[in-house]
Amino acid sequence: MDDESQQDSSSIAETSETNSEGPSKTDGEEKEKIDSDNSSDNEGPSSPKPEKPTELKAYWEAVRSHPSDFTGWTYLLQFVEQKNIIEFYREAFDEFFTHYPYCYGYWKKYGDTERKHGNSEKAHKVFERGVEAIPVCPDLWVHYITFQLQELLQDEKRKDKIRKLFERALTACGLDYRSDKLWEYYIKFEKQQSDYVRVTAIYDQLLNTPTQNLHKHMTDFKEIIRGHSPKETLSLDEFLKLRSEYVASKEEEMPITEKETEGAKEVDATPDDERPPGEDAEEATPETNGDPLPEGELGPPGEQVKEQEELSDAAELDAIKELAIKVREETFKKTEEELNKRKKFETQIRRPYFHAKPLEKGQIKTWKNYLDFEVQEGSPERVKVLFERSVIACALYDEMWQKYAGHMETVDADAASDVYKRACTIHLRRRPSLHLRWAAFEEARGKIEDARTVLSGLEQSLPGLVSAMLERVNLERRQKKYSRVKAMLTQHIEGTDKPDQLTFFACKLACFLHKVVGDLDAAKEVLKRAIEKDGIKEVLFMKLVDLEYQRTPIDEEQTFTVFQDILQKDLPLETKLIFSRRQLEFCRDFSQDVKRFQVVQEEHDKLLKQQHSILKKRKHQNEDESGDSAKKPKVNNSSATAETTNSVTASYPQPATNNTYTQPQYPQQSFQQPQMDPGYNYQQQQQQWQQNYQNPYQYQQPQWNSSYGSGYYPS
Repeated sequence: MDDESQQDSSSIAETSETNSEGPSKTDGEEKEKIDSDNSSDNEGPSSPKPEKPTELKAYWEAVRSHPSDFTGWTYLLQFVEQKNIIEFYREAFDEFFTHYPYCYGYWKKYGDTERKHGNSEKAHKVFERGVEAIPVCPDLWVHYITFQLQELLQDEKRKDKIRKLFERALTACGLDYRSDKLWEYYIKFEKQQSDYVRVTAIYDQLLNTPTQNLHKHMTDFKEIIRGHSPKETLSLDEFLKLRSEYVASKEEEMPITEKETEGAKEVDATPDDERPPGEDAEEATPETNGDPLPEGELGPPGEQVKEQEELSDAAELDAIKELAIKVREETFKKTEEELNKRKKFETQIRRPYFHAKPLEKGQIKTWKNYLDFEVQEGSPERVKVLFERSVIACALYDEMWQKYAGHMETVDADAASDVYKRACTIHLRRRPSLHLRWAAFEEARGKIEDARTVLSGLEQSLPGLVSAMLERVNLERRQKKYSRVKAMLTQHIEGTDKPDQLTFFACKLACFLHKVVGDLDAAKEVLKRAIEKDGIKEVLFMKLVDLEYQRTPIDEEQTFTVFQDILQKDLPLETKLIFSRRQLEFCRDFSQDVKRFQVVQEEHDKLLKQQHSILKKRKHQNEDESGDSAKKPKVNNSSATAETTNSVTASYPQPATNNTYTQPQYPQQSFQQPQMDPGYNYQQQQQQWQQNYQNPYQYQQPQWNSSYGSGYYPS
């Protein structure tokens, strides 16, 4: 690499370092830095890890107790940054990124810190991990490329390596609406290499991409084309093509008389007058015989003065420039239409980056509408980039991951599996619904072991989750691993001390043994053991009865025995009545002995009488309690208020008065209920009165004219 190109290449690194809020370094400083990096990367075994301070232990305890506490993690990272001990720094940041890999700002900090400590190779690995974790992040790619520009100053293949890195970045996020910074950085790099053909090629890609600053890019492209010769900015094929178009257009515009004149001159020329191409200008020419050319005339090609050649080519080159711009303007107009379609969605997105805080209202809907639009447009590359952007901003919302995975299931099964994996193992570890969908997806495509791993991992993350355990059981049942199913359900029955879970799993195992395995007696034994183990007896007894009902043909004696055993248990009266009623229905429908039915009917009537007696007794108790409360003396609110007032005013001096007022006494009158005449028929008189006085004024309801729309005016 020559010195001039090396200086041009290093200038972009220095400029980028300044833009990245870091101090610029000279080539000498960079060389010393690289030497120190190499020495640090190749040093021997690391020194013993320092002991953690008490404060650091407290921060670690907080985040391990609550891994989803994003603020707690920020406190931990701030503390290790202040301490500036690289071992503490690595441990904290590595653990943090297992929970929050979409925080690109922390990736930049991590890589820069490794570089400051002289660990260039580790810094490189950190940046690689970062762009792998969050590939749709132009800012992180720019920071990584800046780092590589500084590290590869002495590398002979520096340009090729940087270009490959740029191409990786554009492949990953070049279609992002906000990727302008990355495109401009690439263009700037190629301009400093004075490779304007590559600059034009980059603009050709950029002008086909609906990015935020599309209009600015078109303006910049025009300035580059008009400011340089098309031989410098266009590829050879394009230059020759555009020049052919220009020449063809000039021939069409040339007048006929001029063409005939030129043809006549060619006919008059004799072979003796021709001069070999490339003859020096000082030698005699057949057109001039050594005499100077008249003013304003152009000599033969190759003999013209330099200024005359430039003058003749200027119009042609300008025309080629405009043709090149015209071609790009057509592309620009199509891209502008695509940009306008997407602007309405982009302007509604308030937070395109990740944060642990909830999104604003309506943001999920905006992302979904945007994704539906992009899917309908039909560009797989743009759809994937937009999905990646959406799950960065909505990383903590399982509905967005489900939408992404559901779309990828129809496109690429392996990619869909990767989406599920990222969602379930990093961002949404405690969301069962997404894990269950992932397991079902893996099972559907024949990855049985992967499905088992997903479900077992969910059970470890959320111990005691019944839905996860049932999915494992059903997975093994679908694989016809009946022994595993029985062992898993039995393990849960024996391992729980909760009556509801014991009852639930016992019923599941009994149903499995009966319906799938076909062993009714084994199913009954499972229920009986659960009853002895203090399960919910009402549910288990009812399941026993249902099992007997499933026999074909039904066994009357066995079913009747089950009913009798249940009714002899120490159960609440209400529960006994339920089973007694079912026993009565059973005997009515299936019993062959009418005497048995009569006995069951009498037993059921006895239970009903007991219930009636209890209800009647309870009713009397309630009436007595209500009567006692009615007999309690009521508090005279007025007298209480008066007493309170007197007690309050007694402390104040009262005016002296001798006027006393006595309440007058009124005579007490006794009221007697009038006695009705027993010989008088009151009901008959009331009916006669209603007939006589039903319409004393003979009022008639007017007939309304239905021909009117409102029916308001009478006819």
